Amino acid sequence: MSYRVTQVRSSDGTRVAVGHGGSGYPVIIVPALFGDLQRYPWDRTPDGLRLVTADRRGTGMSELDAASNPAEVYVDDLQAVVDGLGLERFAVVGEMAGVAEALALAARNPDRASHLVLQAPSESLRDFAASPKGRGLLTALDGDWEFFVNGVFRSHNWNSTILGDFANDVIRRWNPEQCRRLIDGLMGLDPDPFVQLVDCPTLIIDVAGTTKDGRPSPSAIRTALSANPKVENVVVDAIDNPDYEEERNRLTYDFINRDSSRPEDVELSRSGSPSSHLSAETRGSTVPKGEPGDQSTPERGEDQRASLTDRELDVLRLVAAGKKNRQIAEELHVSPNTVANHVRSILAKTSSTTRTEAAAWAIRQGLAEE
Repeated sequence: MSYRVTQVRSSDGTRVAVGHGGSGYPVIIVPALFGDLQRYPWDRTPDGLRLVTADRRGTGMSELDAASNPAEVYVDDLQAVVDGLGLERFAVVGEMAGVAEALALAARNPDRASHLVLQAPSESLRDFAASPKGRGLLTALDGDWEFFVNGVFRSHNWNSTILGDFANDVIRRWNPEQCRRLIDGLMGLDPDPFVQLVDCPTLIIDVAGTTKDGRPSPSAIRTALSANPKVENVVVDAIDNPDYEEERNRLTYDFINRDSSRPEDVELSRSGSPSSHLSAETRGSTVPKGEPGDQSTPERGEDQRASLTDRELDVLRLVAAGKKNRQIAEELHVSPNTVANHVRSILAKTSSTTRTEAAAWAIRQGLAEE
């Protein structure tokens, strides 16, 4: 899919480059640390949505020598984007290091921001910098640029293809001084004043597998928002899950497209509390009728269930219980590769596109409780 680039002027006159892709309801994407509109996957833009993202000041196609202090200038730039484009209503999505900016933009526009999605808030800069791995990487920033960049990508559990391609591109196109200026600027953005001001439906997508016990890393933003009744929480496994990004984005856009007056369309547990039958990995995975993975016809579901081998049923029950491939392998005394092969077969036989959809199918068929 093609995209176009325009420019807006921020409140201090700074030029901000803005990328647009698709047509339909506007969604403002606040990128992770190394956001770059020229590298954004515009070909994955969902039908019916218009994705908008911008290069932060000092990076990419935006003005490179712009001031990075105070930290609120980054939110001013986003405000200039929505104002400059004349957007009366829009959704906001914050990716990892961008969650604080997304939170602030939604809070600044209570009558305009219809939805807020915070992807991996535990990877926000403040939380990341407070973690042992974050402190170590930030120490290396000024001394070993390549080590720092590759370490950031590995810390997010991104796959080897992204590591080899995107990381090398960042090493080539960015520099330590530029990155340090951006980090120092964004670190100064305190999300706390904006937390109480968020009034739109909000989805937090946490990442499992980032700690030794497999749980999401601690997040001050998640904790602060947990009491808000409009906040919903889902957990997606990033380890041994080639569909992680696809699942994360599907949950994001399903949430934005969902009619909030019909919450039964997609079941999401409030504030991270498990639903009675949904595991941590499958919360939020109920598929609207007509979508891939929907097996609303009983006869069809029975046929598909019959096509699964006993071992595939064992694997599917563990997937529905939120187990990762390596955990399933240990429990069934097989190799992770064998589990991966079973999962691929299960996806094909249940007409599911991701393991989350397969888990939802298992719950509908009553397999998760057997």
